[in-house]
Parts: sequence; C-alpha cells; structure tokens
Amino acid sequence: MDWKNFKRELDRAILQTWTMRIAVIAMSLVIIAQMIMIFHLTNKSKTIILPPKVKKAFYVSGSHVSKGYAIDMGQYLSQTLLDLTPHNYKTQLNLFLQFAYPPNYNALKSELLVQMKALATLSVSQAFFPQTIRVKHHTIYIGGTLIRVITDKSKSYQKTLKIKYLIQNGEFYVKSISYQKKAY
Repeated sequence: MDWKNFKRELDRAILQTWTMRIAVIAMSLVIIAQMIMIFHLTNKSKTIILPPKVKKAFYVSGSHVSKGYAIDMGQYLSQTLLDLTPHNYKTQLNLFLQFAYPPNYNALKSELLVQMKALATLSVSQAFFPQTIRVKHHTIYIGGTLIRVITDKSKSYQKTLKIKYLIQNGEFYVKSISYQKKAY
C-alpha cells in the first residue's frame, strides 16, 4: 500500500513539474511576443508633445521629428553653446554634451573644451541672439548676432551655427557643429 501511495505522489509530482515547465515556456513566449510588439509599436508610433504654454505642437516618431521640434532644439542648443560667461562654461558644456551622439562624444567634447578654454583665459562673456533658424536634411542653421564682451569692450559678429543632428529611436543627438561667419 505504501508503494502505491509513493508511486501516486511521484506521478503527481512529475505531472506538476511538467505542467510548471510548460507554463514557464508559454509565459516566456508571451513575454518575447510582447517585447517584439512593443518594439515595433514604438518605432512606428507618433508622440505628440505639448509644451507648458501651448504655442505649437510637435512630434517625435522613430527616426523622424517635426520641423518645429528641430527648430526648438536648435534654438535651445545655440543658447546653451553660445550664451557663456566665465562662471558658466562648464555647466553649459555639460548641458550641450547631453545631446552628443555617443560615437562623436569625445570629438565634440575636445573641440568645445578648446574653444571654451580660449574664451575662459580671456574672461570673455558672450550672448547669442538668434534671428533665423532653418532646418534642412538633418541640419539646423541658426543665424544671428553674437556679442562678445571682454572687460569693458564689446564686439558683435554675424554668425551662423550649423548643427548636424540624428534622431534615433526618438532621441535627439548632435553629430557635429560648425560655424559660418555670415548669417545664413
């Protein structure tokens, strides 16, 4: 009689083990299917973003953004990069580098450090006033007036900041920056 109970309990334990294995495999397959669906949906979905003051809406969708978003990012990045005082160089640099494309991060950082160290040694304060912003083929052109102040002397320049960018999975990345003397 003990052998029959033992055999029945063993069979029940084996059945329970196989049932659990099948349940775990089924749940794993469901999780994998959900991950694939989420990945496909996030690449094809369009996210509408509304700022606190609703002036205009813009969207981010996979590797595309609306022109309004690119313009707003261009204005923000130009202000971050070109509105500098001797006290905020490092902060502005770190804010800008948050948007650096990872493979280009070190090149951008070293280029900007050279520029900012040159400005810091002369104790230059500068302000940039954007006048035109154009977006064309993943490039933002921000034209405006750059005013530099050294001690009690100031000088203004017409400059155009050229920002090449990349949108990857809805994230905005700066690939490179360059300057043109004349406004675009």
